[in-house]
Amino acid sequence: MIRKHTRHYPAFQDQILLAVPRSADLAEDVKNYALSVQDIGAGCSRKTETPTVSITQFQNLPFILLTPGNNLYKRCQALFQKAGFMPHIKLMLSQLATAQRLAEHGLAATFVSDAMVGPTSQDLLFFKIAEADFTRSFHALLPDKEFTPYSVRAFIQLLKP
Repeated sequence: MIRKHTRHYPAFQDQILLAVPRSADLAEDVKNYALSVQDIGAGCSRKTETPTVSITQFQNLPFILLTPGNNLYKRCQALFQKAGFMPHIKLMLSQLATAQRLAEHGLAATFVSDAMVGPTSQDLLFFKIAEADFTRSFHALLPDKEFTPYSVRAFIQLLKP
């Protein structure tokens, strides 16, 4: 929700994906739905026609989740509740980037932003989850009645499509 008395400018969107270490024990039919780093770079994670997988296919995996107070924590709790199970939580962290790096080293599955996937993510398999719309929109917010420096206004112009 965008607060009253602010001007908002769309900045970007991202897609949250489940990232699973390649070393995880997954059924072959589930692996067929995995997205690679190259698929994500080509924009497949944002296409509506990209196949999704039920989170229940991953209920036996350990997870790294973000701590309460993070928007992704709330989304994950709702996802697991809707799916009817609570995951084995191996670790809770405050930073998405740290969770991703630990998943890349095989510690556990985690949720990541497609905007953060890059060459260091080759040891992960990525999945779009069926039970949730994990598309997030980000906006630049400026107060209505306060002076906005030129540099900030110029930056906002760069965000416009």
